Amino acid sequence: MKYNIYSKSLFVIDLILVSVWAFFLNRYCSADFLLLVPIRIALCFEMRRKSSWTLFSAIAFFIAYLSLDFCDTPFVRMIYKLGCCAGSPDVMVAIFENPIGRKLKVWFDGFTVLWFLWLIGMPLFVGWRQKAFGQTDWRKKGIWLYLLPLVVLCVWRMVDEGKVGGLLLGVVLASCPLAYWGLYLRKGRSLMQLISDGREVGWYVGYAAFMLFALIIGLKDISALRFVGLILLLPLFYIMLMKSLAKGVILTRCCVALSFAGWGYWLICDNGRFTVSLLCISITLIVYVGITMILKTREWLVSIILMTVIPTVIAPFILGFNPYVVTDADYTYSYLANICVKNGVYVVEKYTGRDLKEQSRCSELKLGLRDRYGIILPMEYDSLKIIDEKGRFLSTYSNVVEEGKKRQQYGIFDLKKRFFVLDPYQFEAPEIEKIDDATFKLINADDRHYTTLYLPGEYKGKYFPDAHYEPHFADSENPVDEYLAQARDVCLDVKGTYWERMRTENPHVYKLMIQIYDLAAVEGSPMNDLNYARAIKRIIDSDYNGDVDKALQDVADLSYTLTYGSQSHINMWTDYIRLISSIHTSLAYDSMLSAWPDNEWIFKEYVAWHNLLEAMFCYLDYLYGSQIHQSVPEEKNEKVTEWLDYRRECLEKERDILTGKLLYSVEQAKADSIRNYTDFEEFFSKYHHYSEPYYYHAMWYELKFALDEWAFARTKIAEGLGWRESLSYREYSKEVVDGIFSAIEELDWRGFQPAKSDSWVEKYLSELALSE
Repeated sequence: MKYNIYSKSLFVIDLILVSVWAFFLNRYCSADFLLLVPIRIALCFEMRRKSSWTLFSAIAFFIAYLSLDFCDTPFVRMIYKLGCCAGSPDVMVAIFENPIGRKLKVWFDGFTVLWFLWLIGMPLFVGWRQKAFGQTDWRKKGIWLYLLPLVVLCVWRMVDEGKVGGLLLGVVLASCPLAYWGLYLRKGRSLMQLISDGREVGWYVGYAAFMLFALIIGLKDISALRFVGLILLLPLFYIMLMKSLAKGVILTRCCVALSFAGWGYWLICDNGRFTVSLLCISITLIVYVGITMILKTREWLVSIILMTVIPTVIAPFILGFNPYVVTDADYTYSYLANICVKNGVYVVEKYTGRDLKEQSRCSELKLGLRDRYGIILPMEYDSLKIIDEKGRFLSTYSNVVEEGKKRQQYGIFDLKKRFFVLDPYQFEAPEIEKIDDATFKLINADDRHYTTLYLPGEYKGKYFPDAHYEPHFADSENPVDEYLAQARDVCLDVKGTYWERMRTENPHVYKLMIQIYDLAAVEGSPMNDLNYARAIKRIIDSDYNGDVDKALQDVADLSYTLTYGSQSHINMWTDYIRLISSIHTSLAYDSMLSAWPDNEWIFKEYVAWHNLLEAMFCYLDYLYGSQIHQSVPEEKNEKVTEWLDYRRECLEKERDILTGKLLYSVEQAKADSIRNYTDFEEFFSKYHHYSEPYYYHAMWYELKFALDEWAFARTKIAEGLGWRESLSYREYSKEVVDGIFSAIEELDWRGFQPAKSDSWVEKYLSELALSE
């Protein structure tokens, strides 16, 4: 008898690998391409029987498989799942949430090529080595009547639809053995009779159905069947193994031991405090059965298969998660509270300490979320809560201790896609407020509603398939009369040497100085800042005969007295200088709005400018509040004052342009240095992770958004002007926007760019400390 290169062991291994490939292919292709699965499985049995059609069928499968657009996708997904099953899901998530590096890509591509060669190359090699192709009688007319018209049709479809025709051609060619058998070799037998007579086919279908049933119990989280499955399927696998390999008598005590082992796995779900003990008992019972099989059959292979497959494949399949990665938890339970993706999602609890007075477990409880493959979130959260009606998004809450201080920290996790929409380690969100089921306010440590999170859905007539952020800027309005009422009630008796000196030197200006500072305490918004300036002007009109410039200059001169005091006094003086500049700029805008009351875009440009300034000011706080920048408020106030003064100077020219008094064109030397939108995009892109679309950074989500809105409003103003004024306004806008962009560029800091790792920042800080 001629040796078959495709041995029985290779046949079993091939069936297992093909079944794994078929499972992953099922997740990433349409129903049409699932025809590849029976073709490849049939090829296994053809190779085993040394069929004369082996090489022909291997070529047919090769043609059909090349029609896939995602040949490598199942294999890449296999790597991810295998890594998770091995107990390293946090590592796999970290790898796959970023673009795959060159070194890892070499390994992934190598794995893909090897599996691809196994699926396609190995059948071609075996078919060629078996040299049985000539055993088919190709003189039969029937086979050509089957082949020629169908091949011509498939080739025509390939020209018309490309890869769909290739798939059809592969299916037609792969069906040739069946057509040949039906025409010439059938001898009255039906197809099902032929399949049922094959012992190997029957056992393969049996094992495939067994594994699929165990997998469905775990994937669908069928609690009623999980207990039954663990009690019955473990001994059933032992029975099938003994029968399929014909290894002797089936022992009752082995079946009972495996049922008790399954019971031990079941108790892991309900009583996590004894997880390690229960796992040890269950594995000991499985090993006992394996040793018994060795003593009875005198063979190692069967017992090794049983001792390996039950604890690593069957039990995790039925449970729906890897039981060996929850050994550090005190309790594990399926998360069923209104989660649409609840299948296979588990919550683990762990007590991190004890109350020494009561000697009871009532101290800190830490929670974590796990999928069926292992850890997704570490056990470091004080609570987990579903925030949307469908149960896809989960908020995490924890008390973070930094430098001896405890602060609240929220994150938002997408259960379906398995990553943070709002990562608590990337941006601070100590408070979340729900607006409706799909919209949430994110509030920072300064109680500022800095952005709004929108879950997937339709907003303003546009559908967003993913969660997204929109920056939020204050929109409240405090009327002028309320500011004036507040000004009448200010406290003038401020304690302190310098305050008493200023009050004695000029009580009239002193009062205005106190009013300016007290009225500025109202939340800043476009209308509030405008009404604040209007209220100050009203006060000055009644007390200073309308000379706003002189009154504000007097306040600046009087407040200079504070510079002789401490650093806090100097900071307050710069606050006054900033507020005075803000009042001047707001009044300049008010003059523009009064002159063109019907131009909606002039008002929108003012709102956009205010929001941009607020975003820049808040980012300045964020930047100077870091460890890298050690600053005092004096420096921040100086920067904001520069921005305000620059804008006010620009407004004077813009007013002349709008009235037709000034025709403006940028000088060629200056025009060459002015940046455009591409330059802006390149700068802001340094603060955005395209591979991590939910990485929230204020420079990208707030400053970029605000600058775009402001530039767009200026473009709309130009569109509504006459051609001369429009041309001048557009020319000047390039220069103005570039000037503000230069101020934003000054806020650039390499250590805060997402593309730079935290380790770089730490290295920089350590070098800075050493140099000092």
